[in-house]
Amino acid sequence: MMARSWVIVFFALESLSCAVAAPPGAVQRAGVAALDEQDFIALPSLRELDPEVRAELYRRAGGEPMANAGERFQSTDVVMEKLPSRRFVVGGRERGAGGLWVLCYEHGGIAYHYHVGVLRRSGDAFAVVSAGQWVPKPKDLQGSITLEKVLRAVRNGELLDDGHW
Repeated sequence: MMARSWVIVFFALESLSCAVAAPPGAVQRAGVAALDEQDFIALPSLRELDPEVRAELYRRAGGEPMANAGERFQSTDVVMEKLPSRRFVVGGRERGAGGLWVLCYEHGGIAYHYHVGVLRRSGDAFAVVSAGQWVPKPKDLQGSITLEKVLRAVRNGELLDDGHW
């Protein structure tokens, strides 16, 4: 049993080390330094997203089912029952007519992590402003993941380019 645990830990660490090895500057950061939570309306549920934004999120998440914030999901690679492997965490809509949307969801499996995307909506089209995989620092895991914490991670360049968005 102990050897099996070590193998799982090894593969999880190996997966994270690959993500950390992304080349510097690989994540798009144009215009994100000024992102401030005061400029956004927090949206704590998938139901609060505009239908077009929700559809874009599902499309960019590979079309797989996604649990809503607080719902059960498959957070590990040990499958005990059929649950979505992704769970919405928080979103944000820019106040006014700016068109920016911030989306964050959890992705379970052997290397549990978050995906964050900042999208600019122009009519029916969406452009990625900044996006990547996020492995929060321990201090960010105290309490819940909030829009403020997500925006700070984007501003500080903590997103790792994973080609997901």
